[in-house]
Amino acid sequence: MSENMGKDEKKVTEGQWTTGLYDCFSEDTSTCCFTWFCPCVAFGRIAEVLDKGETSQGLAGLIVVAMSKIGCGWYYASKYRAKLRNQYSLPEEPCSDGAIHFFCCSCALSQEHRELKYRGLDPSLGNQSLFTPLFSNYATSRQARLLTMAIGSLALDPWVLKLFIVIILIL
Repeated sequence: MSENMGKDEKKVTEGQWTTGLYDCFSEDTSTCCFTWFCPCVAFGRIAEVLDKGETSQGLAGLIVVAMSKIGCGWYYASKYRAKLRNQYSLPEEPCSDGAIHFFCCSCALSQEHRELKYRGLDPSLGNQSLFTPLFSNYATSRQARLLTMAIGSLALDPWVLKLFIVIILIL
């Protein structure tokens, strides 16, 4: 489909997925393991990037967990797959988004994570659009990521923000 250019780079062809649905272990083993063992966190990161920070990864992960408890987590996750496909004009293959998330959610999340990563939006970093200019002088982005997570968690609990601010001040 596309040739390998580097570790986190792939030739991106408009209207085509950069990797296949079942390329988990052949493309990016760490992403595959992460989406299999921490699917709610992986989904939260994907949702945060696709929503451009409007939905925090913690809130999105919590929503998908809650919906999974009533058997509808796959439906919520499939809406974000559709959002990703529409954003990059990707085909709905090998079947509908709902069916993919219902039958193999971890494969779908892994493919979506890789897709964003190969298109230059690494979900493991979260949405960077708001805080990147604020932390451009930092040697590491650890504090930026902690603050982004803390502010994103405001919708869940204001005490989380206070805890993260204390942690950031200690660092």
